[in-house]
Amino acid sequence: MKKLVLFVIFFGFLFTLYQCSPIYGAVYYDSKTNTWSFSNKLDLNGVATGMENDQVDLDGFEKVVLKTSSSNEYTDLEKSYGIGLLEGILTSDRITQVYQNWMKMRYPHGIPDQVAGFVWENLAWMRSQIEQEPESEYWRSMNNTIEQILGIADGLNWGSDSGITWKELYLMNIQSDLSDIANAVKISEYGAAEGFDPFDHHCSGLVKLLEDGSDLYSSHATWQRWFAMLRQLKYYEFHYQKIPSTHITFSSYAAIIYSKDDFYLVNGKSAVLETSLFVFDQDLYKYVKPESSILSTFKVVVCNRQTQSGPEWADCFKQYNSGTYNNGWLVVDYEAWETGNQNDVVWSCEQMPGLIECMDISDTLFTEGYIPSYNIPRFPRIYNYSDYAAGVAKYGYSFFLFILFSLRHNFT
Repeated sequence: MKKLVLFVIFFGFLFTLYQCSPIYGAVYYDSKTNTWSFSNKLDLNGVATGMENDQVDLDGFEKVVLKTSSSNEYTDLEKSYGIGLLEGILTSDRITQVYQNWMKMRYPHGIPDQVAGFVWENLAWMRSQIEQEPESEYWRSMNNTIEQILGIADGLNWGSDSGITWKELYLMNIQSDLSDIANAVKISEYGAAEGFDPFDHHCSGLVKLLEDGSDLYSSHATWQRWFAMLRQLKYYEFHYQKIPSTHITFSSYAAIIYSKDDFYLVNGKSAVLETSLFVFDQDLYKYVKPESSILSTFKVVVCNRQTQSGPEWADCFKQYNSGTYNNGWLVVDYEAWETGNQNDVVWSCEQMPGLIECMDISDTLFTEGYIPSYNIPRFPRIYNYSDYAAGVAKYGYSFFLFILFSLRHNFT
């Protein structure tokens, strides 16, 4: 039943693309001359092909569908760069708009040097790991992720110079990590000593099992701000040689290869979502280092693309804790649920600087009928470690519990 619903949703999504003058495209690579070319048509013979349809005025979302070639003629890196290049070409106008909204408005004086320095040191460390472990599936996937952003930047500047560099797009892709990095280097992400803002977090999530057990729903509200309303619904389909092929549907924004909301449907069988967590104990930021860590933005991309179940996702996520973009994640495995399994249907992972805890919480779903997520750790160890008691003392119970009460009122 659930596979059928996802199938109908996906093809309904594709059908809407034909109603508002979509733009098609494909990119090609000539290995002899090391050159790329673009044509405005759907062509499965290209390194990547796809379409863009700007329906923001219709339903609030620009639709972007992108697919790599399944041919072994091209390397995984070529496919990653190609799908990024095509996205940059097809969505260049919207990328420029989103960049102005996200980066120029939020960081009018630019990213502080200390924050940017941390980012580039971290990138250098990741590239060293990629070079040292060429056979690692994990680091291959990370390399593909970086290459995709390189492609987007080149696609953005394909016809003319936008004035936006690859480094600026890289920073835009990790904007969710920047505030924690700023706390770690002891400055505000805005370049001034503004201090900790507990209200700069967002999202509510809910996993709900119908009373008769006939269906299972996953939902998410992102609470985004007005400047974030230039939104995209993206579909990526990757066909790689050395890591598993995958297809992912997610809400997102132009040039950003992760959701940021976050809400994903992975391989038509899993939902992955999160809500933000607070780091009230600022001393924990001593664990945020540029070495031996992968920024959470990229780690989630890697885990979504190379794992096949909740336990695998959790094992992937627990590696290389950056202590940035700290969230409570839920991974809902519809394939496990459809088989009647009572285990590994819902996994939860919660992160703090220096600590990640993951657990199968399927029993909560089957005993309570639902699992909410509302910016409060479900694991006592994470709650105490991050000093939520201090947050309650400072901001009051109402700040933390009004969403919980709303969920209980509406769904129990």
